[in-house]
Order: sequence, then C-alpha cells, then structure tokens
Amino acid sequence: MMLLCGGVVFGESLPKIYLSYDKLDRDTFNNGTFTLVNGEDTLNLCMKVRHRGAYAARFEKAAYAIKLLDEKGKKYETSLLGMRKDNYWVLDAMAIDKARMRNRVAMDIWLAMSHDPWYKAQEKKVINGYRGQIVEVFLDSMPRGIYCLMERIDRKQLKLPKYVDSLGVQSTLYKSIRAERSGFEKRPSYCPSSKVTVWDYQWEPKHPDYEDGEPIDWRPLYNMFHFIWDADSTTFVDSIASYVDLPVWRDYELFCQFIAAWDNTSKNMYVSFYDTQNDHRGLVSPWDIDHSFGRKWDSSEESDSIILFDKNKLSIRLRKEYPGYQDSLNQRWKELRQTIFSEQYVDSVLDYYFDLYQTTGMDTLEQRLWSGVGTVPVVFDIPSERFYIKDWLQRRVAFLDSCYHYEKPDVPTEQQSTIEKIIHQKILLDGHMYILKSEHVYDCLGRRYK
Repeated sequence: MMLLCGGVVFGESLPKIYLSYDKLDRDTFNNGTFTLVNGEDTLNLCMKVRHRGAYAARFEKAAYAIKLLDEKGKKYETSLLGMRKDNYWVLDAMAIDKARMRNRVAMDIWLAMSHDPWYKAQEKKVINGYRGQIVEVFLDSMPRGIYCLMERIDRKQLKLPKYVDSLGVQSTLYKSIRAERSGFEKRPSYCPSSKVTVWDYQWEPKHPDYEDGEPIDWRPLYNMFHFIWDADSTTFVDSIASYVDLPVWRDYELFCQFIAAWDNTSKNMYVSFYDTQNDHRGLVSPWDIDHSFGRKWDSSEESDSIILFDKNKLSIRLRKEYPGYQDSLNQRWKELRQTIFSEQYVDSVLDYYFDLYQTTGMDTLEQRLWSGVGTVPVVFDIPSERFYIKDWLQRRVAFLDSCYHYEKPDVPTEQQSTIEKIIHQKILLDGHMYILKSEHVYDCLGRRYK
C-alpha cells in the first residue's frame, strides 16, 4: 500500500536519498551528487556538501549541509517532500540521539503550540521553526540509516525583508552559538562594530549576509540586551513588550521547560528583528533541540526535575517585575496541558515516529549500523528508548504541574473523545503526520486511527 502524506509517499520504505562525494570538510562545500527517490518519483541533481555541526563532527555518522545545483552548476531551488522551495538543506544524522527523533518531535510540538510572530498579519507565510521529513540515506549506495531532511531558520523562513542598499538594513537575524554566554545571561559590555563577525564568542550575524558583502548591524540585538539588563523597573515594565515578542517568549520558556531543553535556553536559538527601522521587538526561534526529553547533549540522562531559565535575565525580570507574568505562565501551562502538552498529543507524536521506524524496519537497521560504532560511540536500543522517554516525560510533567499549580481535571468520556479528536486534527494541520479522509484519520502508513 502506498499513501501520500505531506508530500511524502510512504509504503514499504521511507523516501531515500543517495549521496556521492569525494571529500567532506567542516568549513568547505565540496562537489557531489544528490538523488531523492520518493515512491515512483526520482530527482537527480548536483550538489555542494559539507559536514554540519561542531560536536556532530566527532561522529562517524555524518550530518550534512547541502546546496543543490543544476547540471550547469547553478543554484537550483526546489520543494523537497512537501517543504519550502529552496536550494540549501540540512540532513540531520541525529547520531547522539538514542531515539533518532528528539529534534523532530520537539519541533513538531513547537510548531503546533507556539504563538504566531507579531508580524504575522504582514507576512502570512512566516514559519517560526523548521519542518522536516524522515528519510533513509545512502552514501555511494551503502546504507547510512535514519536521517531527517530539514528546512533551516533563515531570512526566508522568517520572511524577513531582503537587504536593499538604497534602503539600508531593514531586518536582522542572529544566532546564539555559546552555551551560558548568551546576552540573556551576560550583560552586554559594548556594541560591536560592523566589522565584528562574532560578538564576544556568543552571537553570529545571519542576516544581512556579510559573506555576500552585505553590512552587519549589531544595534538591534545590543539595544534589546542593554534594555533587558539596564532599564530601571518602571521603564522595564512599561516598555519590555516593545523590545521582545512576549507571547512567543512565554511559549518558548514553557516549551523548553516541558522537554527540559537546557541547551536552548542560551545556545541554539535565533533572535530576529523584522523591522529594525520602526519596531524594536525581537523574535526568538529554537534550533537543534537534541538536548531534550530526558537526555543531555551527550546522550546522558537529564533530571526530570531540572529548573530552566533560572539564570536568564529576561525571564528573571519578567517574573519579578512584570505584573501578572507568572500568572500568565500558569494559565498558558493549563491551556497547553489540556491540548498540545497532554499525554494524548505527545504520545501520538512520539508513537508516529516510533511506529514508522518499526514498520519500515529502520529501528533494527539503525541499531545494526550505529549502536556503539564510531569514535564517540552511543549504545542504544530504539524500542527501549521509547519506554524511557515516556516514563521520563510522565515524571517531568508531574513535576512541572506542581510548579505551575496545575491539577489535571477529571474529564468525562465523551469530552475526552472530543479532546482527542481536536488533538489529532491539530497534528494533521500542523505536523503533516495524519490524513483526514472520509471522516476517519489515518497515519502515514495507512493505518486507521481508532
């Protein structure tokens, strides 16, 4: 049986990507070829490829950054597996993740629960996150196992205005690259000049693109951090909503707490400014969420009672000084626990990927190829990790329920059925993981949801 879901054809196997190259570096893109086989469709292209990630470079199972090219070597933009049209793609190896899904599951949840950016009315197609599809990768016809083909967080994804020389810098995007040293946890000592490409070992400018000769403008980011750290209490309360997209930040804080994404409280985040000439508001976007769901960046176990954002200056000041902020966290937690953070919803997202791996046989193949293999070996068993994540998450939610003063209500059976229906429609609309057909819901392997 073959079934189309979110642009992806599933049946006996996952979509397949075949890579071939002679050389792989961390900093230089090298020539190669790229083939995507999705059901009866095949796409053959040239590519430029490099190794992606700093810590990921230690692993024998490589993660890739890929730029697609046509036969003449020109940039080739296309939509892959139902995602955006682009030429620059990421193949996430998930080598440190014992479940091979944490980054993807976390982002599926974020896309389902986060508030729209403040400028959604102007940019209706903005996506504050990145979509991805699970694929099987081959290198020179040799199997390399489970990967996630992903979009990126960039100007295009966030619908930031392009740089136009005659108009000056209208929008900016920055990436945090150093844990525990982001501007939220460390007072900005100075505003860097336009020649600085890494600010105090913490931030990199991503838009405008200085590598293409466009200018660097650090002022929006510096001004936001300077305000967060140095504004007096009255000014902070009156104006913080003009410097930070607060509904998104509140969701970001709860999201990271929910899955214990410690790495994303300072590192692995983007901050963008849509309109630097008329609006100060910075938007936060998560990235690389592999430190989550009970495991750290090195796959060791994470506590189920860890408290995040305890050193984050923005969160500290909001809780202490901003009227009603803690109450709004409690209320938002209650809303999410009855929908996206409910056991039914999260189990459905996790089960989708675990069932997909089991049905296609990829869990067995992945373990045979990579368990305990390489210079930084990670011994894993995907089925046992299924139990670990769910058990850890149950304990984590119980701990956070007490922190946010939430008591789970007794829900009548008929109301529970309605909640489950809403939850799965949400997965259908945002996660592209379920199909609604003839009033019945089917997963991507063609099984009817009961």
